[in-house]
Amino acid sequence: MTIKVINTAIEEILVSNSPFEYAHLVKFERPFAEDSETSQFRTNANRYAYYTDGPRDISFDDGSVDHDGNSNGSQVYRANRILSLGNYSETTTPRATNMSLTLSGEHLGTSIVLQGTFTNATFTATTELYKGEPLDFVELGFREGDKIKFTKSSGNFSTSVATLTYIITGFTTNNSVIALATTGNDADDTTTYPTDANTQVTLSLESGELSAITDEKIVSDLSNPSFLHREVFVHKVFIDPDTGDLAGNSSILIFRGIIATCNLSEGETASRVKWGLSSHWADFNQINGRITTDEIHRALDGRSQPQPSVAIRPEYASDLGFMHAETTLNQIASYQTTESRMVVKTKKR
Repeated sequence: MTIKVINTAIEEILVSNSPFEYAHLVKFERPFAEDSETSQFRTNANRYAYYTDGPRDISFDDGSVDHDGNSNGSQVYRANRILSLGNYSETTTPRATNMSLTLSGEHLGTSIVLQGTFTNATFTATTELYKGEPLDFVELGFREGDKIKFTKSSGNFSTSVATLTYIITGFTTNNSVIALATTGNDADDTTTYPTDANTQVTLSLESGELSAITDEKIVSDLSNPSFLHREVFVHKVFIDPDTGDLAGNSSILIFRGIIATCNLSEGETASRVKWGLSSHWADFNQINGRITTDEIHRALDGRSQPQPSVAIRPEYASDLGFMHAETTLNQIASYQTTESRMVVKTKKR
């Protein structure tokens, strides 16, 4: 029987039955538009969210590269963000498998208005009190690794734009100062930092792994929300309980797939965002019958633009025949009144 190829340090721990801790590392692709120049989805490090179900943050390099071929390097997988990770199994024969990923959605839609100053790659709040309490960004729902958006209340920033989008890399000074990083180095990214002092802004949480499910379907583009079919990788790492080091500085890739479904549940005490994942083998599952969804029929990309080269036939890209295929009408009226009629029957002898 074929033996799975894994790092020798991990293999030694498993074979010798040495004590170890383990954690799962989830690399979750955030919704992003297709690169108009290369017609490919970009794979810069900050295009993804990094979470772990371990008790502490873990730094790990999965060996990935961006769309220019440059190494993404080591990334910090944030702890206390995953509520549950579904079961998984491995088989000797390739087949489609599913997994679920549940995240906390209590801070979904977080948005605050305050005064602050931009200096280099930081934002310092000059508003000392928020709703009668000392301002604390963590208490308000912002976390390291979150994607956030600054919107200036009036006019433009010093970078000549009205909105700025960054990734939070840390907090200082009693969580009143945010350290920022750009989402990438492409033309449509926020690649510079403003120098505005004591300006009023709206700071909102834009993490797609939480907010994408609430994105409104754009009727004019006739496309579903752009979080579907985004990549998700799940690695399993083994940790030395004494030193906290990763065994072999390596992992076992236990799941690689795409987002298939999403569900948002609201309760009195909690909010949950649950993602349904399908392995990459799901693309090979044969589905009989005619495709009757508009985005698949026209092969819409992340920008809701048709792709003739990807559609089953090039002419399908401009065919709006399935525009209302997913719009259903249950019934016009409910008939509940009963009616009796007399039927006369005759018989000849």
